[in-house]
Formats: sequence, C-alpha cells, structure tokens
Amino acid sequence: MFVFKLQSVLDYRKASEENKLFLFSEKTRELAAEKETLDRLRAERFRLAEQLRQTTGRVLDADMLSLQVLSIKQLLDLEKKQREHIRRVAQELENRKEELLEAMKQRKTMETLRDRKLSEFRENLASLDRRQADETSIARFIRREL
Repeated sequence: MFVFKLQSVLDYRKASEENKLFLFSEKTRELAAEKETLDRLRAERFRLAEQLRQTTGRVLDADMLSLQVLSIKQLLDLEKKQREHIRRVAQELENRKEELLEAMKQRKTMETLRDRKLSEFRENLASLDRRQADETSIARFIRREL
C-alpha cells in the first residue's frame, strides 16, 4: 500500500490554494461591483448634463442652474474617487492573483513529487513481483530436475 509521507503538506497546500482562489474570486466580484458603481455615477452625471443642455435657451432660475452645475461637479469628484478606489482594488486583485498562482505552483510541485514517488513504488513492487516469480520458477525447475 502506497503512503505518501508528505500527504499532510499536500493537503495543506491544496487547502491554501482553495482559500486563495476564494479570496481572488471575492476580489474579482468586488472589482466588478466597483466598476458598476462608477458606471452608475457616469450615467447620472451624463443624465444631469443632458438635462442641463436641454434647458439651453430657456429662462432658468439661477439657484436651480447652480444646483445642477454643483451636482455635476460633485459627481465628477465622486467619479475621480471611485476610479482611484478601482485602481486600488485592481492592484489588490493582481496581488491575489500572484498569490493564487504561487499556491498553485506549490501544490503542483507536491503533486509531481507524489506522482514520482508513486511511480517509484509501483516500479519497486513490479520488480519485487518479478523476483518472486523468478524465484518460484527456479524453485519449480530445481524440483523437477531433482
């Protein structure tokens, strides 16, 4: 029966990889949500800008006009902050990706070692079986000859 002496290390590396995959997936979802928030901010800003353009030529209340312009400026500021936040989240995602790739590499290394040890075990077992078969054949031959 083959027993891989480093199975606990392999199990740990598999669990570590799964954890890093989960964290990577979470960060991917977070980035998508942040991009969606940015898209909503842009859409709102475009809506307000279009609303302001449609009022061109009409008599407007100065307070209403300044309120619309102020709203657009605030949305621009929010967009800028959101883009910066997206940049940070994207960097975190890249870091998580690198961690995941390293964990995958470590797991694969252990699996390769396990496979190599299993092959050696099977070769040794086959060699032992051949020796036993040879010894049995020799013993039968000797018994027949005597």
